[in-house]
Amino acid sequence: MTTREERAKQREQKRRRNKFIVFLVVTIILAAAVLVLLTVVLKKITPEELGTTDYTVETTISDAEDLQNAYTAAAGVLGDFIRSKTGLEEQVRSELGDAYSSNIVIFISVSDGKEAAHVVCGSGETLDGAWNAANTAAAQTVVEKHCETKYVKADIVNHIERIYASSLKDAVTDQAGIYGEYFRRGVSFDPMFNAALTEAEINSNELIDYDNTMDLVLDRVNIYLGRRGIDPLSALPENLYLFTCRGFMKDAEGCSELGYEQDKAYGRRVVSVVDKTVVENCAGSVANYMLDSVGADGKFVYGSYPVIGLAIETYSAEYHALALSAASKYALRLDSAGLSAEKLSAAAGWLRGCIKEKDAETAFILDPVSNTVTAGAQSRVISAFCDYVLTSGDLAYTADAEKLAAGLLSMIRENGTVEDELLADFVPAPDREHRPANDAAAALALTNLYALTGNQTYFDAAKTVSTMMARQDYAQYADPVVSEAMDAVTIYAKDTAYYDLALKNYTVNAKALSSRVISDPGFTRLLTASFNVYKRMQSEALSSEAFGALDYNALINTCVERANDLLNGFTYPEFAVYFKAPDSYIGSFFVRQDGFRIRIDDMASFVSAYLAYAEDYTAVNADVFEAKEREAASRLAAESTEPQSEQPVG
Repeated sequence: MTTREERAKQREQKRRRNKFIVFLVVTIILAAAVLVLLTVVLKKITPEELGTTDYTVETTISDAEDLQNAYTAAAGVLGDFIRSKTGLEEQVRSELGDAYSSNIVIFISVSDGKEAAHVVCGSGETLDGAWNAANTAAAQTVVEKHCETKYVKADIVNHIERIYASSLKDAVTDQAGIYGEYFRRGVSFDPMFNAALTEAEINSNELIDYDNTMDLVLDRVNIYLGRRGIDPLSALPENLYLFTCRGFMKDAEGCSELGYEQDKAYGRRVVSVVDKTVVENCAGSVANYMLDSVGADGKFVYGSYPVIGLAIETYSAEYHALALSAASKYALRLDSAGLSAEKLSAAAGWLRGCIKEKDAETAFILDPVSNTVTAGAQSRVISAFCDYVLTSGDLAYTADAEKLAAGLLSMIRENGTVEDELLADFVPAPDREHRPANDAAAALALTNLYALTGNQTYFDAAKTVSTMMARQDYAQYADPVVSEAMDAVTIYAKDTAYYDLALKNYTVNAKALSSRVISDPGFTRLLTASFNVYKRMQSEALSSEAFGALDYNALINTCVERANDLLNGFTYPEFAVYFKAPDSYIGSFFVRQDGFRIRIDDMASFVSAYLAYAEDYTAVNADVFEAKEREAASRLAAESTEPQSEQPVG
């Protein structure tokens, strides 16, 4: 089964599960209603008695006037912010060019944070006229939907392209490629925008079938149009109008302008400089989002698909360990008050419950779902316990990590690779395909434990695995964990083979890294690890073929660019307002190409990558600045040496 087929199957399963949940909820409500009626009959409660029963419904804003006033206040602030943008109307008209309507079109989205945004559209001959039309419609909608305004977003249409409906799939394929939810334009079904949907509405309601047709699904479109109060379509019209917008957002923090260029940051608030403070704040937000989800049993909330409000009903000891590791690193660096200590302790305790001892000195992580031992989980838990000990000082987890390390050592084969999976009785699982990432995770875990304990046995084993990876050229797998492992190993071992493996993992994959469309924390971590290894070689006056071949300026520029791109997956309110329960997801990290998936392993990767980048931020950006200064000086020198044309003598 291909990756596309697998994703299609997963989406279909999600839709069926969601329908079942809706059916179940409706059934429960009907059953409850019947039960109430039976109670009335059996107990012979009179209408007067029933009327005096105290049923309290908590409502912050109770009537139409208050609902409208709350909206008007928020929208007024946003409107003033938009009007403060000098020359905006002229810019919009210039960008529209020879559009199909002389009117300016504005969408307004309003959410209370509990439900997905209600979207309205208005148009007018001027920017103010369009704002007034959309604003009036939004004020009516908040009353009709009983929406207590918390978030207001405005999207001003600034570019329109007419295409044949039959060409839409080509437009989607050209922009989104193999990635779902990466078509970033809205669609109007008529030139006057009487029936039009913004990009966010389309992607947040799965209106395009990215898995199969790469086209709009008419049934889904009509369901959503019905929610907007727009008449359904009998068929897609011959012509469609693709459009982009200049966006503006009002939330509790104030007003923000959103990116409007058709690039990776489209629709996300403009952050002029993604500096160390921004990076650490986002890392802290996501770390706390994970920690807040830790329950009384010590488990994280594993994940969800926020656009349909569906929980991911599975669990993994390996992903739990990744989350604990990232949260522990956050706590060590940024939580000086120790506010996360209780949650971290509970999460570490849950992992301890997964330990199964083989003997007094050897233990394994037995995954409670698969009932197997995997090299990935074994290694990740060792690293997580090391990070947790550094944060908490609880040395009992050092002893646990050493027992698990004894188990991991027994999984290392003679050729230096690691046994991928053991059955519950610690016998190798048959016919298991080898995962090179497990070797890198093992080398990293054993190096981390060596750093914590000073036990040379662990580091010798880490070098055995690392030597194998260098000889087998693990750069071919483009796996970020390989670079992360070599970053750790080269702190203690000066074998150039280890340095070269990290640098090759960048150079071999440099083109893919620089052109990456998606927000990928793992590849940001690959870049920071490559940077660390390069600077380490430089400071120790080491050299090698890989060192000499590396384009350092390209490395640091790509590192900055990829770190900036990670913000495109940070769940700002302008993204979350279109999810089923916006406030439940703000401050997390999502994977756009899989239905905006939010999951602990993705968030852990984001936190770890951003913490690593924050640590390198000053050095990386100093070198970027220096390189730009050199380039400018070189350009100026070249211009000054160009022969000047002779001036005619008067």
